Amino acid sequence: MSKVTIKGTVHSLDTKTGNSEKGDWKRTTLVVRTQSQYNNTVPVAFFNKDVPVNVGDSVEVTAYVAGREYKGNYYAQIDGAEVSSVGSQPQQQQQPQNVVHEMVEEDESDSLPF
Repeated sequence: MSKVTIKGTVHSLDTKTGNSEKGDWKRTTLVVRTQSQYNNTVPVAFFNKDVPVNVGDSVEVTAYVAGREYKGNYYAQIDGAEVSSVGSQPQQQQQPQNVVHEMVEEDESDSLPF
């Protein structure tokens, strides 16, 4: 396994939980958007670890890159070791869909005749 450092902004977080014969498990996939021109989103998987960051945070992730073979096909795997927030960027707030906007009454003298 090779150790790498990935710097960028948190694009998304997805956590899945379950249980197996060995007990409960949690897998959080942290997608980091980097500044590289190509292939700029990197998914990093954290198993049974808390990921204390939010979407939009600038982060530095330490991860291990490995590959594995399954039935003649090869797959890349990026497992997160540590993640730290190095700042945050303000997110654009979206208007809720059920908000009624204030209506402004127009002066009729300004309206068009048709």
